[in-house]
Amino acid sequence: MLKTFQEKVLPKMNLFGKPVLLNFQGSHKSQSKIGVLFTLLLVGFGVWLVYYFGREIVLKKDPSIVTSELYTADPPPMTITQEKFPFAFAIVDPKTQVGYINESIYLPKAYQILRKRMIKSDGTVEVSVTRNPLKLEACQKDEVEKFVGDNDLDYNDFAGLYCVGQDAENPVTLEGLFSSEIYKGFVIEFHLCNSSTSSVLCGSDEEIKAKFVSGTNFMINFGNTAINLQNYDRPISLYRDNYYTPVNPYTMFKEVNFFLQKIELTTDKGWLVEDFEKSSHVMYQDTKDIQNSVPSSTGPFARFVIKPSSVTRVFNRSYIKVQDISAKVNGLFSVALIVLIILLSPYANLKFYETLINELFMIKLAPKEDTNKINMKPEKLKIMGPHKKKNSVAEMERRESLKATVLTSDNPDTKK
Repeated sequence: MLKTFQEKVLPKMNLFGKPVLLNFQGSHKSQSKIGVLFTLLLVGFGVWLVYYFGREIVLKKDPSIVTSELYTADPPPMTITQEKFPFAFAIVDPKTQVGYINESIYLPKAYQILRKRMIKSDGTVEVSVTRNPLKLEACQKDEVEKFVGDNDLDYNDFAGLYCVGQDAENPVTLEGLFSSEIYKGFVIEFHLCNSSTSSVLCGSDEEIKAKFVSGTNFMINFGNTAINLQNYDRPISLYRDNYYTPVNPYTMFKEVNFFLQKIELTTDKGWLVEDFEKSSHVMYQDTKDIQNSVPSSTGPFARFVIKPSSVTRVFNRSYIKVQDISAKVNGLFSVALIVLIILLSPYANLKFYETLINELFMIKLAPKEDTNKINMKPEKLKIMGPHKKKNSVAEMERRESLKATVLTSDNPDTKK
């Protein structure tokens, strides 16, 4: 037992033993031509993977997109400009069905409304309303072309209609709901021409009534928002849209609530780490009409109100990064490598043992020779080993002797 322990167990407990490394033909690997071929194919496959996935980071296509809708009881401020939400409006002529400007028939008035609602300590509600008049003018071509740009809009969509004068210092702002503590909206009211208040000569009653027969509408042409998150450079663009509703100052009062929705877009443009770019936009959401069968005798016959929506749409998009490409390439490359190892392992083992056996016997296969030839050239016989020349001569002598013996045994005279 002690002897067995000394011979088998103790040698394995040596922590300082030196590993024995052998090599084959000066290399630690057995080489084969087919192995080299598949190695080149594998390298080519790896280069193609880098190109295939790497182009995504350059072309900026197929982003990861996350969308959500956020409800807010008090919508945050939303600035309305002609660049974000271009629009023009007018009353439609019932004969031509085209919007027209004629202050001798009707007069529009626009203003920014600010409504503050305060609840006092005794429970009563105090409301204050401020109206800031805005300038209305016929849409000018040079002003329209500033915001048309590459969008699907044209000056013809605004020609002959009213536009709101732009005030860079006091832009139109939408905020809150009508029940909020602070509410801001944009209002357009339409009045019939009144000789006592109008600065222009009003048309006759017959002329005015002729403009408000069946088929008279209020119209608004506007640039609505199109969202294409697959487009890296221009994910947000504008396209032409419109809204019509019938109006008649002699039979009804019409109020149109026009809701705009805020759009928030966040783009992660980073190649290695996060690099966010944020932008805010405006989009038409819905309209609600309020109609009263009793028209006003002194006030407006139609009111158009632009309000903010309580729902904000949020878009987040991110593009593939370098580490993502590395993970994809490494994963597919590893799978291909494992498959090739499994397929080529039997062949590689077979070639290795074949070469190893030939080396152990110091014989390298030579071309087949004609066995009928008696005189064989020594250089045709390739025998490996350190004494190649000496062994070749001895082998030739042995073969010559063997052939001579065979010839002698076959000769009848020699047998006698």
